[in-house]
Amino acid sequence: MKLKFPQLAVLTYDELRLLGFRDLSKAALAKKKLKYSPLCIRLNRIDYLLPPSLVLISGEYEELLDFTPTPHEVPSLVDDKLVKYLLFDLPLILHHDRAPVLLRDLSERFTRDVDKGVAYVSNILARVAKVFNTTVTVCDKEILELSDATLTVIIGKPNGKLVAQIAEPNEIFYL
Repeated sequence: MKLKFPQLAVLTYDELRLLGFRDLSKAALAKKKLKYSPLCIRLNRIDYLLPPSLVLISGEYEELLDFTPTPHEVPSLVDDKLVKYLLFDLPLILHHDRAPVLLRDLSERFTRDVDKGVAYVSNILARVAKVFNTTVTVCDKEILELSDATLTVIIGKPNGKLVAQIAEPNEIFYL
């Protein structure tokens, strides 16, 4: 398999070895060579700038999805097809047309080993965010815990009113 610089920069050394890739010096160079200025995304509904990292939005998120700039949305793929897309296709897409990334309903993207799949995809997306220095947003109706996320937004409807809570600074927005 012939890999390009953006793919080499996202893949871990263990993943490269599993793929039979022997020249890890080229991968190390790719990780150092690709440098981008920060590209953030604004949640327009609450006028909040999300950082260039992995961000989780959990709960009733549909009304909140109004972003500037418009993110690249990950197609509705499941299981191995999702993982392959994130490791091989997405880095090339972002290399040619860098944009924030949006992945909806991560917990529904796996038909087996859901917890392992969610954790692995979270790790991949955190690497994508780091390599391309952009916001990668995961939205899910389930309240997930992504250890790789640097910011979590929880959406709920206490007393029938939509509320967004930014977990770390504990900011609350009534929508």
